[in-house]
Amino acid sequence: EDLIPKIRACLWSLLVNPCTRFMYELCQPVWNRLHTLCMPAAMAVVAHSYFMDVARDFEHPQHFKSVNELVLTFGKIFCTASAALSTLILGWHGISRVHRTRQPDPLRHWLLTGLLKFTSDMISSPWRAVRAAGEWLAEHFCVPAFECIQEFFTALFQFATDCPIVSIPLVLLSNALLIWKFTAARDSVGQLFEITGKMTSAALGLKNAAMTGRVTDSGLAVLLIALVQILTFTMVANLLDSVRMVRSERTGDVLRLEELNELAAAMADPRQCARCGFGPVDHRGCSNLQTHHMEIATSGRSRTQVSNACPRCGWFTGDLSRWPSWDGNLQTEGGRAMFRQRVWCEVVVGVRAISKALLFPFGLLQLSIYLPIPSSLSAFLAFSYLIPWTTQNASVVRLLNDGSDYRIAQVRHRPPLPRDPEEAAARNDCGARGSSPLLPSITESEALANILSNTPTHVWMKEGD
Repeated sequence: EDLIPKIRACLWSLLVNPCTRFMYELCQPVWNRLHTLCMPAAMAVVAHSYFMDVARDFEHPQHFKSVNELVLTFGKIFCTASAALSTLILGWHGISRVHRTRQPDPLRHWLLTGLLKFTSDMISSPWRAVRAAGEWLAEHFCVPAFECIQEFFTALFQFATDCPIVSIPLVLLSNALLIWKFTAARDSVGQLFEITGKMTSAALGLKNAAMTGRVTDSGLAVLLIALVQILTFTMVANLLDSVRMVRSERTGDVLRLEELNELAAAMADPRQCARCGFGPVDHRGCSNLQTHHMEIATSGRSRTQVSNACPRCGWFTGDLSRWPSWDGNLQTEGGRAMFRQRVWCEVVVGVRAISKALLFPFGLLQLSIYLPIPSSLSAFLAFSYLIPWTTQNASVVRLLNDGSDYRIAQVRHRPPLPRDPEEAAARNDCGARGSSPLLPSITESEALANILSNTPTHVWMKEGD
């Protein structure tokens, strides 16, 4: 029973020891300056490790005969690029925090911005390729197919309405043919269920291979980590796109604030993006921007996609009232500097998050190499970290993409209070009497002199101090 108080007293004496306090006062300012360099140093180690693994794989190309090794190499390449770029961004941010006299604005350097944009586009190129292929298939195959089906059923219902004498016998004949072909249809349904069963067994086989074989540790885990890096750097590339200057479509020159104000004066309701300040934009028509968003408009043989999102950063909302009115504040030199600083902070937040998603699973996957544990256990630990990480950071991404968080609130300024008591009584509309001051009014110099000359009569301390 007396052991816990003794331990507590020992720890307390150690903490209040003058030597401990001296070491804390000496190390705490250094740690506050240099702790931001720990993550870029760790990411540099991860990038070097992945790079050496990829170099060893290319020295022995016979390993590429299996799909598992190809998937593993693919994931390692993207993890290497992501770790190197994260080292650059976090290292720049950490160095700027060591000796900071003002808010860092590295995106004002066009060379650094171009390098970050190019590398982010390269890392996110698989996702952009898949998205472009999906949009191309939807535009050239899915949309025409649905239009043909819609026209067919429209013509069919119109025929049934105009010629009921002919359509009714045709419907009865079609039903008879369906009943006659029911056996063949049942065989087709059976084949469909057989294909579904084979796909299910294949998925279960992949699950068993993931749980028992090396594919989880060497393939699926690294591929999932690379997928997280690709999606996050897609967001980083979109953020870097938002710092571009507004240019003329005809000449390509940067539009000055005066020219943008002239464009806004010619619009009935000029608006600007709530996130990046792009504008002026004139959303003509209804206030529901979701109605015609992403529709395919045809003009002759050409097809264009209607987009009500911001042309620069891609921010979208279905409510027109969430688009602020045009003020041009973010198009001034100070406004652009503030916006670049904000974008840089968002980039650092995203890169620091994906660095954790790369660093900790990388360390967990290395446990099977240095410790006598199965690779499936290290992969399970990596997945157990990535799943809650994805859930937690999804809310952060939603907050970063919400333009209402950056809207400047309209502050209501109260009118100055009158100094004359008679004037104050005249302005009192409700008729209530003003409260009398609790203390006599004194000047600022008298108040400062009283504070400096005052000495306490009692100092309360607890026992033992």
